[in-house]
Formats: sequence, structure tokens, C-alpha cells
Amino acid sequence: MGKTNPKRVNAKVKSAAIKIWDFLKIKDAAHKADAIFILGSSSLLPVTKAAELYKKGFSKKIVFISTGGTFTNPKWKAGEAKTYLRKLLSLGIPKKDILWAELTSNTLDEAKRGIRFMRKKGLNPKKVILVDRPVHQRRAYATFKKQNPKVNFINVSSDEKFHPSSSLIGRLLAEVERLETYAKKGDFERQYLDKDIRVAYKILKSFLN
Repeated sequence: MGKTNPKRVNAKVKSAAIKIWDFLKIKDAAHKADAIFILGSSSLLPVTKAAELYKKGFSKKIVFISTGGTFTNPKWKAGEAKTYLRKLLSLGIPKKDILWAELTSNTLDEAKRGIRFMRKKGLNPKKVILVDRPVHQRRAYATFKKQNPKVNFINVSSDEKFHPSSSLIGRLLAEVERLETYAKKGDFERQYLDKDIRVAYKILKSFLN
């Protein structure tokens, strides 16, 4: 991942960033599930989306287990799980319908322990809605699918808008690199990166170098 670069994002760089953003932002049509699982994140937009899905009747339970990790918001002194809980309660979600714990600090552990946690709480999920930031949705889905092959995961990313910046470009590059690295480690099946994605990656890499 390159260093922060104050250069202005031109049309070529913006187009490349959008291409990778759209590749990472896999999104399914929402439908009813046994639980809504919120991935660990630096943003509360996934929490807001989870509350919206709950209120629309897509699931009766919201679940999260992250203590925080690489991309945690440093302003959240209480940690991710407690911050999520407070936000959901402020949005009117009943406490009885929120299943949470402070168990994990990375996506792989969330995938390995999330379903087990639900089962310990009395859920035996067949369908789970995964809610995450768009930039992390593909990696989250690939990881959960590999670790829990009998569960049907539905991707509904948050409503985060695309705003090109050096920090976002750095995150896009980091996610593409993690798709390659973690697939080699066996965390999930290799994600196909076509020629357009690889070209876009090189454009963004060059921009930050």
C-alpha cells in the first residue's frame, strides 16, 4: 500500500478507483434471513444499514462480535462491539434482539466464530445477511462462505458513497492485495481478478507511489 499522496485525483485515477470499488462492493437483493451480521468496521454506516434491515423485517436478530482490528476507528474508545450496541439502541432496536460479544479482531475469526456464537445463543442460521462497508464486502463474503459452506450468506453493504481520496485509494489497494494474500493462505477461494481490475490496480498503485 502506498503512502498518502496529496496529488489531485484525476479522471483516469477516479475511473480506476470506481472499477475496483464496484468489484469489491458485491451486493445482493435483501431477503429474509435468520440473522443480520455486522462485520467489524471503522464506520457506523453498516450499523445503520443493519438497523434499517431489521426495521423492514428482513431479520429478527442483529449479531456482531468484533472487538476491533486493523481498520478500527481510533475514536471509539469503548471498542467496536460496545459502540455498535450503543448506536443500535439509539436507533430504537430492542436490546433483546441484539446478540453481541467481544470475541474477535479480524475477519477470519469473525467467520470462524460468528456462526458458532449464534448457535450458542439459540440460533441455527441457514441464511445470514452480511453487512459491511462496500470496500470490505467481497473479502468478508469470501471468508464467511469458505468457513461456513452450509450457510447461505446474503450481501447487503452499507450506503457509503464513493468519494475518491488518497486514503480510499490506499484502502482499495490493500483490499486487492489481501484478496491475493489470504487466498494463498487458504482463508477463502481465490477471487478472479480480470485484466481490467489488474490494470486499474496498477493505475492506483502508480498514483500513490
